[in-house]
Amino acid sequence: MIKLRLIKGLSYTSATISATAKDPYVTTEDEAAAQYAVASGYFEVVETEELVEAEEPQQMGGKLAEDMTVSELETYATYMGVSLKKTRTKAAIISKLKEELPDVDFESPLYYGSPTVVELQDTI
Repeated sequence: MIKLRLIKGLSYTSATISATAKDPYVTTEDEAAAQYAVASGYFEVVETEELVEAEEPQQMGGKLAEDMTVSELETYATYMGVSLKKTRTKAAIISKLKEELPDVDFESPLYYGSPTVVELQDTI
């Protein structure tokens, strides 16, 4: 992706690029068109960005059910759409989750929700 800025004239229009003094920035994926526009003297390159294939989002900070607090288990249940009415103890919550979510491997870390700021900082 190439970002260009109109630097000369009030407007510029070609088959693939169009800009005005009011809206001077334009982006294009066509490198040849960008080179032609810059060579014309009407544009300058502001930013060049390599296209990168999207990666799958990484899940952060999983915990085993036994290592989670009651509050964390309640949050996990809510995230997974499991009602915990009249379920108060940690053992009862884990039992209810296993009953309601038979496809979930409770021997592996459980991931849910968005990463925290601290978890994001740890990845830098």
